[in-house]
Amino acid sequence: MPGLETSPAPAMERIQRNIATTFLRERNILDVAAIALRDRSDIRILSFGCSIGDELATLRVLFPQAEIHGCDIDEEALVRARDSVGHLAGVFLSDEAEILRRGPYDLICAFSSLCIHPFRSEEETARIFPFTRFESMIGLFHDCLRDGGILATRNMNYLLADTRHGPAFSTVRSNAIVRSGFVPILRPDGGLIFNALHAPAGPVHFIQDSGTARDAMLADCLFRKRAGADAHIDLNLGALADPEVTHIETAAWQRSNLDTLAPARRMGAVEFVTGFRAFTPREPGGMTYLEQTMRRRSIDRPGKWLEASRAGFHLPALALLPD
Repeated sequence: MPGLETSPAPAMERIQRNIATTFLRERNILDVAAIALRDRSDIRILSFGCSIGDELATLRVLFPQAEIHGCDIDEEALVRARDSVGHLAGVFLSDEAEILRRGPYDLICAFSSLCIHPFRSEEETARIFPFTRFESMIGLFHDCLRDGGILATRNMNYLLADTRHGPAFSTVRSNAIVRSGFVPILRPDGGLIFNALHAPAGPVHFIQDSGTARDAMLADCLFRKRAGADAHIDLNLGALADPEVTHIETAAWQRSNLDTLAPARRMGAVEFVTGFRAFTPREPGGMTYLEQTMRRRSIDRPGKWLEASRAGFHLPALALLPD
């Protein structure tokens, strides 16, 4: 269903104004979603808030056999999506009836489309994007997901568990996912659980409601629709091969998201530390290998660190193309 398609029904009211996107930006989340859906064939996917189409290209690469649809409220962005990736997915103007008509879906991606960013105040969020609106969107996704289907999210201003549809979803957790986003998180009444700041060394969440804040709130972003939902499902990725067998470590360093904050500004901040190790191949012609780990200080268990996640990347050397 290539190209830009419109429906006669009125478009949905806009929530997010920022249309920034990049190719493969949520790769770790989508890798875990693919594992959760590995036993399914004829997968149908909706990218809710597809922007200019980079996410549709990502989905086509990671789910090459899937039927993919993308919608957005920004008509100008949709024109760009049609021009660049309209041959890879159906692209249409966001409308609840049209979303339902094209379903049901096995995977719905709502990345940075259920939030106000940049966040200015609790009062503005309550006016533009109140909890009732968020809950209605979760209800729409619930209604057009197949049983066992996956809702993949990032950057939500509210918690799915607080909605009336929360009990219909199990949380899918993985060692590949350690943070669910960088925006503030609010209670249904509009009060802040976590505020957020974009510091030079990385995004920082600040605990505002210590009685409510929990570790899982900063990590949970994948949800499976199922009857009698369990509390959560663990889908951990396998251990990485030891790079020192074929490579030599040449550099190692780490970065805390608090590194650029003065001590006086760190009150209530949740620390994330990212570590890097670089390896060069022992044999000529091999590729440089970069290993990345992430860990964060626990909220539930003060003074403890949550288990680190690991990811590995091969970095091919640049080569000139022949004339």
